[in-house]
Amino acid sequence: MFKRVIVAMIFTLPLSACSEQKEPIKIAPTEQSEAFKQAHQSNAALDWDGTYTGKLPCADCEGIIYTLTLNSNDTYTLIRHYEGAKNSQDDILKGKILWNDNGSIITLQGMDNEPNQFFVGENTLFKLNEAGERIKGPIADLYMLTKK
Repeated sequence: MFKRVIVAMIFTLPLSACSEQKEPIKIAPTEQSEAFKQAHQSNAALDWDGTYTGKLPCADCEGIIYTLTLNSNDTYTLIRHYEGAKNSQDDILKGKILWNDNGSIITLQGMDNEPNQFFVGENTLFKLNEAGERIKGPIADLYMLTKK
């Protein structure tokens, strides 16, 4: 009995190796619809409007206290207090918000001579550098505003 099983395996094994190879199923990449992309942008998916605060680094003071209010009608009010600076008055800026094409970065119009972009996250704004990129390294957390 055992010999018959071995003989049967000897004859069927080579035949199975010669069987036709099946082509793997190829799945075509799908593009996301425009509606899907828009629904997953920060300006559509997140509750971004509100007031954000944080203390950002300052070259000649203890820090700049930012209070940035973003309104749902794409306007903003920014109050900057220079902590520890002599004879300083608060800067109050108002203007419009412009969103990038991805809906994840805002530009504050009216702040043209300095970095004026923020990446919008969940209850957080990250101030971007002059090149429009997130600040990296050990000081990255110093450029973050959190929602009240």
